[in-house]
Amino acid sequence: MKLLTYPGNPRAWKVLIVAQYAGVRIDVPGDFQFLVDNRKPEFYRLSPTGQVPVLMLDDGRGVFESTAVARYVAKVGGRTELLGGDDAYTQAQVDAFCDLAACGVDPYARHTIYPSKFSAHFQPDTARCAEAIGILKQALDGLERHLLQHTFLVGERITLADVAMCMSLYWFFECVFDPEMLKQYRSLKRWFLTCVGQPEFVSVIGSELRLCQKRPSYAPPPEAEKPTAAATATTAAAEAPEAADGEEESASKKAKNAFDLLPKSAFNLDAAKRLYSNADDSRAVMNQIWDELFDREGYGVYIVRYKYNNELGKTFMAANLLNGWFQRMDHLRKYLFGSMLVFGSSGAAGSCAIGGAFIVRGGGGPGLPTPLQQVDDVNLYTWTPADVYGTHRQLVNDLFAWEGAFEGMGAEYAGKPVATGKNFK
Repeated sequence: MKLLTYPGNPRAWKVLIVAQYAGVRIDVPGDFQFLVDNRKPEFYRLSPTGQVPVLMLDDGRGVFESTAVARYVAKVGGRTELLGGDDAYTQAQVDAFCDLAACGVDPYARHTIYPSKFSAHFQPDTARCAEAIGILKQALDGLERHLLQHTFLVGERITLADVAMCMSLYWFFECVFDPEMLKQYRSLKRWFLTCVGQPEFVSVIGSELRLCQKRPSYAPPPEAEKPTAAATATTAAAEAPEAADGEEESASKKAKNAFDLLPKSAFNLDAAKRLYSNADDSRAVMNQIWDELFDREGYGVYIVRYKYNNELGKTFMAANLLNGWFQRMDHLRKYLFGSMLVFGSSGAAGSCAIGGAFIVRGGGGPGLPTPLQQVDDVNLYTWTPADVYGTHRQLVNDLFAWEGAFEGMGAEYAGKPVATGKNFK
């Protein structure tokens, strides 16, 4: 069995620690590329959401969601006492604490831990961090009350409940729970250090845990200087962080997206989207956009091709790739306008292909604007600058019209009809 994950993932550690208790051998490939391999079609057959870790069984099947994987490993190893044994009530207690870890702890890592652990993908937000810690304390208070009277979470020995909760809290102890905060949670700290000191834990996570000494402040950045007319989204990204998704604040408080720092453009992208959406003839309206509305200085156009078309065999899976990507890019809707198509029909690997075109604020050059680069799936595609006032207009119009010869897309697309499409607008 193989566990597919990125290095240093506490959710994967959960599985590997249970494997130590259960005496089950699990290999962890060192060549797994997070945000690349887990976005490929064959990975979605193992984990529909593309999340890691995933346990690949020897027969090629997959078990996903870390707690489910840990339960599976415990059962394979015959260590059902880790799951509560034969008593239904004890089993329910183990499940309850696993659920508390997943629902009462894990969601609050996004605004408290991820901005420091994954700074390229998660922007700090002081208000949301404080709110998350406030809600998290409800779970911590309950755990503290329980552990005042109990050595472990369920019974007198370590169970999956302890492993799951410890791994959910691991980064919090490392990054958020400073000495002042832990004064309120002495029993919780005692339990945590007891667990991570067990040989089965140490063999996986090591013995060099460094408890947090100072919580990140996530102070708002200094106000950026007004950019010059030559500024681009790539350079502007260094001056101000991306605004938090969906947050409604006054202009004086809201952290600006790097796209917002570009010189004002006369091209109204929302108006162009409305024209396109209401048009009976998509090709004609795209010509109108290029000839009457488009701003070549403030926007760029790209032809977009999926890098792994040779692995695509199911049109519905290709469509799912687009759906997941668009969801992760939702916070950039007002800066982008795209049309992505699934070509071909379901069959053997390589019978489908994904391609399309995008209008991008501040784009047009060989490098993408930084906020777009930071979206997880963008690097799974090649982005070729397109000249809609020259040789590429016909192809770009075909891609937005969802029909045509698509000349110039390449051999992977030749002869493949459009199966479905999705607009990003």
